[in-house]
Amino acid sequence: NEFDIGVLDYINKVRVDKAKALLAETDQSIIQIAQAVGYISDITFIRVFKRYEGTTPGRYRDSLENRT
Repeated sequence: NEFDIGVLDYINKVRVDKAKALLAETDQSIIQIAQAVGYISDITFIRVFKRYEGTTPGRYRDSLENRT
């Protein structure tokens, strides 16, 4: 069922998914993206992103650019 994960876990996942789209579709900085998806601190954003994706936002964006 969709409620098997905690509220914070769900919010973080939604934020990370939105951040992934912004990383792919814009040239906004990591700090701008962190703020756009609701994080006050870019350090917190990077830590959460890495927990869910296994890589940092910068490396994630680099991996997208290297595919083209």
